[in-house]
Amino acid sequence: MKHYNNKILVVLGLSILLLYLIFTCSKKTAIEPPEKHRQQFDWVNENFTVSAGYYKYFTEDLRALDTLDIEISLLQGDYIGYFFIADETNYLKWKAGDPYTVLLSRQNSTGGTFTVTVPSYDKFYFVVYNTAFLVTIEVHARIKVTRWIII
Repeated sequence: MKHYNNKILVVLGLSILLLYLIFTCSKKTAIEPPEKHRQQFDWVNENFTVSAGYYKYFTEDLRALDTLDIEISLLQGDYIGYFFIADETNYLKWKAGDPYTVLLSRQNSTGGTFTVTVPSYDKFYFVVYNTAFLVTIEVHARIKVTRWIII
């Protein structure tokens, strides 16, 4: 009987040890995602005029996945002839009269609100071009940049 009790104690002890090992070793170590902080700043926030046949531009170094919240409105004049946002390469193509691509563009507009996501790290241009022949336009533009910074 004593020998039988020892076997039961050994089996019971091994079972407890096995359960302990299963529960402590099977706990997955959680990998914490990196902490993110949101940074916001105005790229543009002003009223400005553009004479007939001229354009005004603003530049900013932007990062991939930055979000641009754009508000543009015509304060004086008939319409904004053309406005767009493009990276530096495409801005230079536009100036040279070559085919180009943009993140956002509108023609003959009185404004609006738009949101775009920046696809790559680059210098970007926001251009307002007054295509009118005789009329100076006054425009209000605000472009807010939202950037996520991983710490």
